[in-house]
Amino acid sequence: MGMSVSRPSQWLYLTGSCHEVGHTWNPSCIYCSCEILLFVFLGAIKIYLPLYLLSNVRRLGDLRWVLLSLLPNVLRSAVFLSINGGGFVAFLCAVRRLFGRFYFYSSAFLPAFLASLCAIMVERKSRRALLAGYVSCLSIEIVHSVLKSKGLIKSLPFGEVLIFSLASAVLLHRQGTNRSSSQDGVGSLLSGLFRPPVECPINICNPIVTNLVWGGAWGFFCGYLVQSLLSLLSYWKKIKNKTASIKDWLGNKRSVKFGLFLASFVTWFKLSNWLMILFAVPRNLRMIISGLIAGLSMIFVRSSALSLYAGWKAMEIVYFMAVKKGYVKSWYYGDALLYAFSTAVVFHSVFFEGHHVREAYWKFMIDVTRSRLLHIQFPTVDHFGTNSSIRPNQFIQKLSSSSD
Repeated sequence: MGMSVSRPSQWLYLTGSCHEVGHTWNPSCIYCSCEILLFVFLGAIKIYLPLYLLSNVRRLGDLRWVLLSLLPNVLRSAVFLSINGGGFVAFLCAVRRLFGRFYFYSSAFLPAFLASLCAIMVERKSRRALLAGYVSCLSIEIVHSVLKSKGLIKSLPFGEVLIFSLASAVLLHRQGTNRSSSQDGVGSLLSGLFRPPVECPINICNPIVTNLVWGGAWGFFCGYLVQSLLSLLSYWKKIKNKTASIKDWLGNKRSVKFGLFLASFVTWFKLSNWLMILFAVPRNLRMIISGLIAGLSMIFVRSSALSLYAGWKAMEIVYFMAVKKGYVKSWYYGDALLYAFSTAVVFHSVFFEGHHVREAYWKFMIDVTRSRLLHIQFPTVDHFGTNSSIRPNQFIQKLSSSSD
């Protein structure tokens, strides 16, 4: 296996075969592609089946709907994800044969783009925008981390708070001025969070104070409950191994902080909105300002992932408003191309600079491929100068220490 040392670095190349660099566990390209496709398909079933069941729990009594709609949708989504995984290996080998070597951008980005484009065309059109939004946020987070590590950009102090505040202004303005907004996912979440005013059981209660208190309490309950459930899996293993107790799980600081985040989000929005009503501020302006103030609640959690997702949804709303008014044109395959490009960025980063990828996503990639990802010859890929071995080595060391 050879290595050219020409410059610039993106024109460096590896002359090793796809078996020597990529699917090192088996020399057959077809076998490895099908194996990863099967592994990802089975993993996707485990992900999508409970997800679709929970999101459609009210319709589970309709056997006809379960057989003709739910199960086909689960299988379709599983096929989509499996093509994304197995297709990456297939295109990795095909592109290697086409160029005769591994170049920087043909090693992972191009195969991932082609595989993702094929995969997303299998998925339902109604889910493409959601998937594109998720991986776009993830890719932006990765690119930001890469650029920051290279000293090309600097972090903006409280940047995630600013992004979330601006996004909240757009989301809450849409929520307060558009009755049909509660039909989508974010709208439904906001509708559930800002429940109808609660009647005070005591006549002497001030309605405004009562609803502020109840609204804040409901927000805290939702935030605390959601974060506690999300952390249950990791704490369950610790409780089982007697390295943590139920008290530790219930008193988890992150759960409390997330509760405070949603409590302040609801309370600050309601308080600022009612104050502006007293001064007869127009409804549209009132929703925007109240949203900006409510968004400052991000100070309690400082989550870049949540801020980026909210920012993406806000940009999506602005875009569709511009389309509706004729300022820009809508492109039918825009979400598919965005998904393919963003996923290619993520796969490229996993291949070359995994230490910039969110740990949860890295673990997901390991689990869904049944650790086949760790068989890539990352030390060889290091010749590109990207330190690609950092994250795999960290993961293996962590795995070894936990087994001891």
